[in-house]
Amino acid sequence: LDEMERRYIRHVLELLRGNKTRAARTLGIDRRSLYRRLEAFEQSAAPPAVTHDAAPAEQSEQ
Repeated sequence: LDEMERRYIRHVLELLRGNKTRAARTLGIDRRSLYRRLEAFEQSAAPPAVTHDAAPAEQSEQ
């Protein structure tokens, strides 16, 4: 269901050439709700954050 919502919102944004205010109005949601959903989509699609060890890893000689 989340994927369908994501695709539909992206489709509406494409049709309206990225106009988020008009997209929100077309979707029947508040503009702030649209921004929150878009942010959630980006976070769920982003790869996990990379963590770095305190000590650098040894490099192998080639």
